[in-house]
Amino acid sequence: MNWKPYGEFLYLRELMIIDLACHSDLSIQEIIQIRRSEIDVDDDCMFVRKIAVNSFEPLVMHDYWRIRDNMLPKSTYAFPTKNGNELLLSKFIKHLKVLLLQANVGAQFLLLNEISESTYDDLLTLRFAIQRQRYQRALAVALESHLGTRPGETSKLLKRDIDLDDFSIRFRETKSQKTQWLPIPSDLIPYFERFVRNLASNDAPLFIRANGSQWDRARVYEAVKDWGKVRGVFGATPQRLRPTVARGMKRNGASITDISKVLRHADISTTRLHYLYYDHDDIRSVVDTYKPGMPDD
Repeated sequence: MNWKPYGEFLYLRELMIIDLACHSDLSIQEIIQIRRSEIDVDDDCMFVRKIAVNSFEPLVMHDYWRIRDNMLPKSTYAFPTKNGNELLLSKFIKHLKVLLLQANVGAQFLLLNEISESTYDDLLTLRFAIQRQRYQRALAVALESHLGTRPGETSKLLKRDIDLDDFSIRFRETKSQKTQWLPIPSDLIPYFERFVRNLASNDAPLFIRANGSQWDRARVYEAVKDWGKVRGVFGATPQRLRPTVARGMKRNGASITDISKVLRHADISTTRLHYLYYDHDDIRSVVDTYKPGMPDD
């Protein structure tokens, strides 16, 4: 897929510049000239030239620095262009006007002294639409790696399939042609809550392309493959994640019966024969934990 979050990077960059302008005595011209080495990031704030500066949205702040440092690790500028070069004030103003028009805010004659917290809030209304592609990719991979879901099941999920009262997920288009349910892993609940509340209709797909059409199983494959490459795991696929999930659960003490229920196998022998085969470390663990004692000389 070779997906690069350039649009998200530029959007978050403008948010961060405004954030810093509102929380410091620096002008926007001074901010865009700051070097990356002059900034440290803490949980709730930044340190700019060793001076603490609060942030409107710490999550936005952390998103920006993570994407910026991954995309442009060699750039010396804190707020560079997408090529890593120095950002010009005129380019910042031009892009900011485009974003404000997308947010239905008139900005034809935007002045620097008019940029304020309300400007930041106006831009925040675009956040889900701009960041959705990355968020949904992470969410789809989380389902595959936590629950071993099949790619066709993941791609077809709708908002109404997520029950946030019971914290469970309904799978309608399953291999068995039956509706099935699984609990949402507790560490994924906050992410589902934040994601789903931005979907207007109960029939809205969880996962969509940039053109608005719903994902198919191939998109899930691509998301898992890209996720693996970033982590140095080449050849990662949803099919390979299912036995990985099964073996991981077994090592954590889950019974074969429970693992079979998570993977939703109609026959427990499928789980035993095709998903819980032993690897070298499993066999070594069995050998090393068996202590019959040394034979007498």
